Amino acid sequence: MSDITVYGATGLVGQLVARYLASINAPSVTLAGRNRPVLAALRDELNQHWDIAIAAADDADDVEHMVEHTKVLITVVGPYSLYGDNVVAACARHGVDYVDLCGEVPFIRRSIDSHHAVAESTGARIVHSCGFDSVPSDIGMLNLYKAAAKPFARVEMVVDKLKGGISPGTIESSLQVSLAAHADKGVARNLHNPYSLDPDPKAGPRLEGLQRDFEVKELDGVGWVGPFFMSMFNTRVVRRSNALLGRAWGKRFFIRKHGLRGPD
Repeated sequence: MSDITVYGATGLVGQLVARYLASINAPSVTLAGRNRPVLAALRDELNQHWDIAIAAADDADDVEHMVEHTKVLITVVGPYSLYGDNVVAACARHGVDYVDLCGEVPFIRRSIDSHHAVAESTGARIVHSCGFDSVPSDIGMLNLYKAAAKPFARVEMVVDKLKGGISPGTIESSLQVSLAAHADKGVARNLHNPYSLDPDPKAGPRLEGLQRDFEVKELDGVGWVGPFFMSMFNTRVVRRSNALLGRAWGKRFFIRKHGLRGPD
């Protein structure tokens, strides 16, 4: 039994995660994926005491065995719409905490509908979209709310500087979302619903004029801002937290949009 399993450990993002865990001397880690020799080579490079596990995402028995032997599973195997269902289902059933980097609304909506109740019953914590750039939005909004100690009428988040690129996996995930929306009108409607990730997408607080995620405008003290390319997704992540915490606390905070600052 390991404390943490990194599924997809030999990929670009998986190696970043594995190398970080090695840098903090995490003692109980399993590196998981499909290619045993490559996994073993990475394990031997980082920490020879770590374990490896072989699992194909479309093999439910493989996934079940991998999940049964860990406490926390970090999966970077995407697109999640193709490779995520068995993994999140097994974690929910076994009470194993689950973390991914998903930005695919259709998959997360399916995960909520299929596994939220089971995860609540087993104690599994299912955390989608746990990375840049959804975490700054979500945790930033929570900390802002705690500091102010009152709900907001409006919040503007401005991304001033951005470094890095888009991985092939992110591009493939975007393609799968587009294909799903074109194939199913219900998926398309939910994709464009500002509350598509809420526990009940029809029950979100309808605040007139605050659901637009793509605007160009001038903000006092900031300058001109335009739509951030992930705003349509990240605002939905925060609205979900808003709804869930509203249930727990009896009150909500609120976020409007992300912006990317233009030239001064």
